[in-house]
Amino acid sequence: MVFLAITVAALALTVAALVCASLLATPPPALLRTNFRGREIPVVGGLVIVSGLLAGEVALAVTYLLDKGGRSADTFASRDHWGLLVAALGFFAVGLLDDLAGSGRSRGFRGHLRAVARGELSTGAVKAFGGAAIALVVGALWEASLAPALLDAAIVALSANIVNLLDLRPGRAAKVFLIAWVVLAAATWGSAYVVLSLPVAAATVAWLVPDLGERGMLGDVGANLLGAVPGPGPPCRSRCGGASSCWGRSSSSRPPPSAGRSRRRSTGCRPFGGSTVSGGPRNVGRFVVSRRPRTLQDRELSATCATFVLERPGSGLHRGNLTPGG
Repeated sequence: MVFLAITVAALALTVAALVCASLLATPPPALLRTNFRGREIPVVGGLVIVSGLLAGEVALAVTYLLDKGGRSADTFASRDHWGLLVAALGFFAVGLLDDLAGSGRSRGFRGHLRAVARGELSTGAVKAFGGAAIALVVGALWEASLAPALLDAAIVALSANIVNLLDLRPGRAAKVFLIAWVVLAAATWGSAYVVLSLPVAAATVAWLVPDLGERGMLGDVGANLLGAVPGPGPPCRSRCGGASSCWGRSSSSRPPPSAGRSRRRSTGCRPFGGSTVSGGPRNVGRFVVSRRPRTLQDRELSATCATFVLERPGSGLHRGNLTPGG
């Protein structure tokens, strides 16, 4: 996974740098805006960052196709991956709509609400309602019930709006995003979030130099994209139970069908009141006996047995002691 992360970051950084150089050399006329100094510069930061994101997705997709049984394949197929991708591309789309079709007559949340009350559907209102809908879809991808999904949706939507509000001076939104990403990556180390959000962080590094040099702007498209990416960090940490080892598996609260599997094998121990376990996990009532042995701490247990984890789908972890088979 470390090699995959390095590959993804290098590819995203390279592609973003090439796209950035091309767009700054020949900026699209529809994306030229006047900055706070009165200079006309291109609003292409979002296009640069999304190019890095897509480059990282290509690397993940190729890895998945080459090794469908590996940990990176599990990361590609996880709900964390698809939720983060929907959030990033969804907020990118509504931001691009606002940059291309926004009139600028209605500003702020209250201004958009007043426009809707007058019967005018501004692009800002579309962005607000569309962003809320995208955040709810993302929450539904991550959670199994309504309340946690709404909480995740609120975190993603709030994150996107905060970064968008900070995009008032060159480099401010990008610097805040990078600081927030480093903190979240450290807090969720070992989770799928780190690898999946790494392409956006690498592309932001490539964009930071022209942004600080006032050669281009993020615009709503870039600020919304950057804001949507930190949002999945706290929910991912919560689903992983902190900085736990979640590399290469879905950390969704919905347990995967393979819950309870492990690479280690048991050696003929049986649970109290259950049958002998040898090899793969065995159903004991409504539980699944995992093949993951724990360090023996209980002096009452035989030295030939281990403490195993009993997992009931959807109800967390339950430890049980195994005695020698016989």
